[in-house]
Amino acid sequence: MLFLGPPGVGKSFLVQAIGYQAIKQGFVVLYRSIFDVVRDFLHDDALETSDKMLARYLKPDLLIVDDMGMKQLPKRSGEVLFEIIMRRYETRST
Repeated sequence: MLFLGPPGVGKSFLVQAIGYQAIKQGFVVLYRSIFDVVRDFLHDDALETSDKMLARYLKPDLLIVDDMGMKQLPKRSGEVLFEIIMRRYETRST
């Protein structure tokens, strides 16, 4: 799902409520800001342990990435997000 809208309309509140309900139903949920996601992967690129970090983002039943339009992100951010989305789709659709 993708929630779009101007700041202050409750997008973060909605995704947090969805995540909370998923947890109550027994699902594993990971909630991260896009800035944390990118920082994790860019830091791991330098350490060459990105497979371990990628597994962290593939494991949860529900991954919530928030604050996507807040600021400009580093150059490789789109690649990182695309890989997470594609890998999650591939593992869920098989």
